[in-house]
Amino acid sequence: MSNMNLVVLCGRVGRKPEVKYTAAGLAILNVGVATNKSRKVNNEWTKETAWHDVVLFGEKAESVVQRLDPGTQVLVEGELDYREYQDKNGSKVKKTTIVAKTLRPIQEPQAYQRTVPAGKGHSEPVNLFTGGLGEDDIPF
Repeated sequence: MSNMNLVVLCGRVGRKPEVKYTAAGLAILNVGVATNKSRKVNNEWTKETAWHDVVLFGEKAESVVQRLDPGTQVLVEGELDYREYQDKNGSKVKKTTIVAKTLRPIQEPQAYQRTVPAGKGHSEPVNLFTGGLGEDDIPF
């Protein structure tokens, strides 16, 4: 059996991402994605947030960046990349990055949702970003 390095992540964008370019003109998008999990500690549920560094290259990076704002929910598919290097002080640094093959916005943040008012063919406002799908309608 062969090995597999596959990551599928659903989380929310942290800071506003920017595309940078290499000297050769290759677009590179770096974005922080947060995921949450709940765990019981001393009979109390607490929410923990984990931050994931995600990088996307090329035309995909250029096309998706305009649709990403802080809070946008995204689906990331890619692979893990492990790097070790020395920082300015000579200390050894280990970094794990998700190299994305795809990065798709699946829901924009509540504060930025654009809607069509009720009465224009809809009984209630429709989110233009999700096409009217609610969180319960998304199968994952």
